[in-house]
Amino acid sequence: MNNNLSQSTEWLNSLVDDVFICIEAQNPMGPLEYLYRNEAEFWEIVIYPTPVELKGGIVEGTVVSPGFSLDLQQLINVFDRVDEINWRS
Repeated sequence: MNNNLSQSTEWLNSLVDDVFICIEAQNPMGPLEYLYRNEAEFWEIVIYPTPVELKGGIVEGTVVSPGFSLDLQQLINVFDRVDEINWRS
């Protein structure tokens, strides 16, 4: 998989924006990042929130991965057609 933002396409950045709107973070969350692979007409895209470093108090310097919920129905509605959807956590 590639994580090369400079080679990303406009539609992929738009998809990341659409996913962001469907996320509700339960604690601090960094920006979304993504990995992708394209083979012929098949795209595999992994979008994930980045960890953050907490500031202040006894938690200073602690790096946490954000808990979040994703509204799958809202995300599915972004597409004209969905053949398959998978979730890995």
